[in-house]
Order: sequence, then structure tokens, then C-alpha cells
Amino acid sequence: MRVSKGFLLVGMGLMALGCTYSDSAARAELARRGIPFTPAAFLGKVGSGDTEAVRLFLRAGMPLTVRNRYGLDALTVAVVMNQGAVLDVLLEAGADPNAPDPAGMTALHWASDRCRPAAARRLLEAGADVHASDRDWWTALHWAANRGCRAVVLLLLEAGADPRRRDTEGFTAAAYAVEAGYPDIAQILRYAEQNRP
Repeated sequence: MRVSKGFLLVGMGLMALGCTYSDSAARAELARRGIPFTPAAFLGKVGSGDTEAVRLFLRAGMPLTVRNRYGLDALTVAVVMNQGAVLDVLLEAGADPNAPDPAGMTALHWASDRCRPAAARRLLEAGADVHASDRDWWTALHWAANRGCRAVVLLLLEAGADPRRRDTEGFTAAAYAVEAGYPDIAQILRYAEQNRP
């Protein structure tokens, strides 16, 4: 019985030491690679798609909430730079898909603006709010329609986006699709407006 207790205590001590060592080991590995432990370096690795370095930063304690000089968080940077693998790492680490930037845009808005259907799908699966609006009351659907991104428009409608939502100017996503020269998308949205329960 004594041996079991002693073994258990040693095991628990090693586990605690391992957690601390993991943090310091991650920082040491970043330093060995010549990567400073700074928000700018972290966001740079997010943007370049270096999943291994991103994992090291997170293991070393880099907060998911750091932002670049434009106010974009790591999740949004991953979307903008089309880094799907990093997007997955950040979401698995607990990044908030509904965190807005200074203009009120979420990562889903950016995925719609940049026509990134895979990122939009992953964000929706992670709980992104399809109804979130930016400071001009544009939803992700407005952005996708304005950019002519049919795949994201269909994905957002499937996820329950309201095609009748109006922005601060009183326009729907269909109106922006027409204005931007995407009559096929406007037709999809008008059909959705008329047939939404």
C-alpha cells in the first residue's frame, strides 16, 4: 500500500511538473527558432499558416484575444489569410467565433467578405452567429452577396440567415447583390425572401 501511495504522489508531482515544463519548453522552443514571444510574432505565424508555431505559442500561454494594429484577432487573421488548418487549431483552443473587430465584424463576416466557404462552414459549426451584424447592420449574408460569393450565400441561407434583414440604409443582401452586378445571387436571395417561413 505504501508503494502505491508513493508512486501515486510521484506521478502527480511529475504531471504537475510536466505542465509547467510544457509552458517553458514551448517558450524555449520558440526562442530556439528565433521567434519572439510577442503578439505580433504570434499573429504573423497565424497569417503564414505555421500551425506548429501557433500551437507552441498557445502552449506557452499566448492569449487568443490578442489583436493586430487593425483590431483583428487571430481567428480573423486566419480567415483573411485563408489558413484553414490554423483556423481549426484556434477553434479547438477555444477562440470565440463571435468576437467582433472594431467595426463590429466577426470572423464569419470576414469569411463572407473574402468568399471562404470552408472557413464559413467551420465557423458555423463552432457556433458563429449567422445573424450577427456589424456597425452598419450588415450580416455575413450582406457581405457574401456584395462579393458575389454564391457558395457562402447558400451556406448562410442553409444555416438560417434572414435574407430580409436590412442594414442602416434599409437595404437587403439582395439589393447589394444587384448593385454589385450579381443578378443570379439576387435571384436566389429574393426567392429565399419570399419563401422563408
